[in-house]
Amino acid sequence: MANIVYAVTTRAPPQPAGAVGQTTQGLTLYRDYGYDGGYWAVPQGFMFPKNVGLRLAWTAWLTGYPGNRSGGTVSPVRPLRFITNGTMLPPSVRGTFQNQWKPVLSRMMEKVKQFVSGTSTNQMNASFINESFNLALDGLKQDVPALFEGKNEDKNKRWTVGTWSRKARGH
Repeated sequence: MANIVYAVTTRAPPQPAGAVGQTTQGLTLYRDYGYDGGYWAVPQGFMFPKNVGLRLAWTAWLTGYPGNRSGGTVSPVRPLRFITNGTMLPPSVRGTFQNQWKPVLSRMMEKVKQFVSGTSTNQMNASFINESFNLALDGLKQDVPALFEGKNEDKNKRWTVGTWSRKARGH
């Protein structure tokens, strides 16, 4: 299983054979990884972290995992918003993304698409991420108020991204 490190690389690490990616100003933002007869958006062995809250999932949605390490090598994962269909992921993680991450995050993204669209990934600092998260959450609150009212008012602070996705999908 890949170790997840939440840090930005300052220089592009050497790309493994079969890797195709995007590099800006010496910073590898992401790459494709060739293994198991295909090219994937994540390195071999990558697993989505478990028990991730919505705010941290939103950060990965916007910026990916630029400091992800796999086998001792920096193996950046693109912003999850750029994983446009399940075939970009190997079967081992496809279901987790499609069912537990993408439903609520893509719904939130619809609320801030214009706000986010003019900002490159390497310019998304903590302030930008927090502001976009708050705007997206306000939009979700308008769309699905039941997730923020009554018994959910306090419970939702402890929900994982998977719980958010399951509950938002039901409305």
